[in-house]
Amino acid sequence: MDYAKALSEFGGDAETLWEVIDVFKADLPDQLADMRASVSARDAEATRRAAHKLRGAASNLTAVSLSEAAAALEERAASGIIDEMDTNLALIERRIRDLVDFLDGMSPTDRRR
Repeated sequence: MDYAKALSEFGGDAETLWEVIDVFKADLPDQLADMRASVSARDAEATRRAAHKLRGAASNLTAVSLSEAAAALEERAASGIIDEMDTNLALIERRIRDLVDFLDGMSPTDRRR
């Protein structure tokens, strides 16, 4: 995540940015559960929708690596290529852990910059 860019896109309003981040983080467990279920069921359309939603949310936060991973799953699902969706999902899960670790590691001072 490019925190400085995200903050800039929120007009320098760190409070609003963190409200959005908190909602994003709170939604992640349900989003991941939906994505895991749709991948497990080999439901390409449900997987595409879930990946699209995550891609958009990640893009709003300038979390490029997560957005790109979600876009790859979205494209694979949209193409009906279900065989490797597990691999895409595993990458998304790693990117989410990295992002959450980054955000949780930010000090209060860093959050205002």
